Amino acid sequence: MSEGYPTDSTLPQISRKYATPTYIRFARGLTLKPGRSKQEFLQTLEKHFASLLPRYEKLYGDEDKYGNLDVDQPKKMGLVRPEIKGYTLGYEYRLPCTAKRYIPNGRVKTNLQTSEILQKIAYVTSCILQNSWSKVRKFSQAAKFLENFQQAVSKLKTEELKKLHIAKKIHP
Repeated sequence: MSEGYPTDSTLPQISRKYATPTYIRFARGLTLKPGRSKQEFLQTLEKHFASLLPRYEKLYGDEDKYGNLDVDQPKKMGLVRPEIKGYTLGYEYRLPCTAKRYIPNGRVKTNLQTSEILQKIAYVTSCILQNSWSKVRKFSQAAKFLENFQQAVSKLKTEELKKLHIAKKIHP
């Protein structure tokens, strides 16, 4: 491992040695919104891990208002994006990218299952395919809607579906 981080070649070994997973999910971790928090983080990094400071300055140098890293930098720097590596490892080991959904009694099962599928589409579209949030938003919004909708969407007629607040590209 280099500098204490798992590398592309060590991740499979770590997974086999320390875990018997039922699913695998790597997510985006650190966000550094411009302002005091980012400045304090970088100052602390400089104080304790000065060799890493230039790397973080490159990764978060675009001043994204939400604090996300510059999406082009990991590739330019030869870094493996953890969510892509995790998804690839899950595929190799035949592990789903999320835990099995718990559906409590009294909830509409088909709505929650459909919501789960839409959330997975949003995750893969955003994190793995690296599409912009504007392309993903409609899936997330539809999933959130279905989470709380009290009728089984699968039993609604097309005309009733069109009246719902679900993006037109999601339903027929």
